[in-house]
Amino acid sequence: MLKYNIQSNIIKSILTLLFISIIFNACQQSSVSNKIPETKDIQTIKLLRLDKDLFETPPSEIGNKLKTIQSNYGEFYNVYFLQIMNFGSTQNEQFTTLIGNFIQNSDFKTLAKDCDSIYNSQKIEALEENITEVFAKYQALYPNDTLPKVCTFISGFNNGIVTTDGYIGIGLDLFLGENYKFYPSLEIPDYLTRRYTPEHLMPMFVKGMASYKYPFDLAKPRLIDVLVNEGKMLYFLDQMLPDTEDSLKIGYTNKQLEWSKSNEKNIYQLLIDEGLFSADYLKYRKYSEEAPFTVSLTNESAPRIAWYCGWQVIKKFMDNNPDYTLDMLMKETDSQKILSLSKYKP
Repeated sequence: MLKYNIQSNIIKSILTLLFISIIFNACQQSSVSNKIPETKDIQTIKLLRLDKDLFETPPSEIGNKLKTIQSNYGEFYNVYFLQIMNFGSTQNEQFTTLIGNFIQNSDFKTLAKDCDSIYNSQKIEALEENITEVFAKYQALYPNDTLPKVCTFISGFNNGIVTTDGYIGIGLDLFLGENYKFYPSLEIPDYLTRRYTPEHLMPMFVKGMASYKYPFDLAKPRLIDVLVNEGKMLYFLDQMLPDTEDSLKIGYTNKQLEWSKSNEKNIYQLLIDEGLFSADYLKYRKYSEEAPFTVSLTNESAPRIAWYCGWQVIKKFMDNNPDYTLDMLMKETDSQKILSLSKYKP
């Protein structure tokens, strides 16, 4: 008589399930990879260092140095001094004196030194490699676009990422780590400074790229418009930064991300109940604005839950509409159409 081997059958079952899982995952990976063309090889990006160009220049030489900076940085020269730092017209006869005082200011000198210490040569090289990888993916998708130059600067804690024609600027002083010594004196809430880290730089950088290429400029957006737009931005990050943690992309803690996953159905129902097609910003802003948590829910809830919900809608939409390219998705302005075709039902 043959003996029934329970262990043998269990092993066979496990191997069968494992085989099915491998096939299923392979199909999924194939589907996702088809969204992005093969990455192009491009020349390694070299950062322009406006912060070092300024703060490593002796005050007596700043006049001549400004001429070189203006030549090297093009339009970003005016953007930086006029809009970011609010120094007034660069044609002002006192402008050179203002910049001389700026680079000699003890607080800004300390800030520049700290930026240079945290973003040492090794960190800068790694950042250049990360940006090169993103630009290679971007160039594969948008071969007719000219890649921007990338520069680093010190903003006095005003700007993290600045995009303009031909340039993307990185304000290093907003990515120095959540415990950086100057942040508490600025009275910035902890839930914001928690994201002032080097790890959050690349997600912010890529979102800056996406927001500049695909501006969201509806005069009176509805909640669904905000939800879909933020979902598209996060999906863009998925494509450009596939190996980056989801919590970094959306700016959640791990607990907030897990809370959102566990409560996805309830989140969507809440947004429907609150008026998904409402244009009353004062009513729906608590679901889309920065906050430590969602005010009408528990303190353990995630903030900006409309962003999370929109992210899931876009993922479903792209899964169910494989003919849509990333560019087609980003240009689609009919939010209701996207929601309908997504067949989203958490």
